[in-house]
Amino acid sequence: MVREIVVYPDKRLKLISKEVEVFNGALHDLLDD
Repeated sequence: MVREIVVYPDKRLKLISKEVEVFNGALHDLLDD
């Protein structure tokens, strides 16, 4: 997934990076349970 993100334009890369941070945060919340 990360490899695919790299090919996107810079603006979209920043947007996806922010979405990934949110996803990772939710994932950690699930793991903490």
